[in-house]
Amino acid sequence: MTRVLISLCSLLLFGNALAATAIVPKISGNYIFSFTKSCQSSITGNPGNSGNVNEKSGDISDGLFTVAATPDKTNYAGSLLISGYTEVGHDLYLPTDPGDLLTEKFHSNISSTYSNTANSLFIAAMNNNAGETFHVYYANIDSNNIAHNIEGISLTADLNTYTGGDPNKCTTRASLIRQ
Repeated sequence: MTRVLISLCSLLLFGNALAATAIVPKISGNYIFSFTKSCQSSITGNPGNSGNVNEKSGDISDGLFTVAATPDKTNYAGSLLISGYTEVGHDLYLPTDPGDLLTEKFHSNISSTYSNTANSLFIAAMNNNAGETFHVYYANIDSNNIAHNIEGISLTADLNTYTGGDPNKCTTRASLIRQ
């Protein structure tokens, strides 16, 4: 009984220290990777006065991919081979230029790299190859320390449609599920 009380008191007193030294899970094997990205739009000027409006459209994009992850010797970084689909377009309005409507594109065998910590995942191929860091939570970690579920969010500048001035801010929600 005394050992149980001592263990309980240690957990209560030093629980934060234990959480700070969390083990970093490995990312290895085949995953289904999906994401949804939303970027802010802005309109300045007087919309009632044609020709006097500066509009920076927001974008939306969704992606669904298969990802083969191969960790390097550190187990916390490695290479990715990515294939799948994206749908990209403007949010909030239907543009008059048909070239601006939602489009779908297939991506085949994109090589990328990744690195991860106990609470982040960096994927180099994201954000127009500028890379994107996600705040993540790992779940279903197996006996080999491989994460089977990874959920993440990020906040970035929109580099896909950046045309000058301040880029739009974007939020991305991502999920990886090991097959």
